[in-house]
Amino acid sequence: MLVLQYFDWHGTMDELDEMEKSMKKIIDEADGVTFKGRYTPHNVKYHFAFLFKCESYNHLTATWTKMSRDYNKMSHAVMEILS
Repeated sequence: MLVLQYFDWHGTMDELDEMEKSMKKIIDEADGVTFKGRYTPHNVKYHFAFLFKCESYNHLTATWTKMSRDYNKMSHAVMEILS
């Protein structure tokens, strides 16, 4: 399955790079989830989108529970799950 996480970012680009690096570390240690990159969507209102490939929804949720976010910097996010 593919997962798009659309989000708005209100921090600096350096802070976004740091957050992405921290997220990649968690994903690299996880089973069944692969990070495919950060993109700029042109068809939705969000600033950025992360793309993930997941073996199952259970793999996604198990990995997601290990992550946190700064709501002042990532104010809005939504996930689109394609199976």
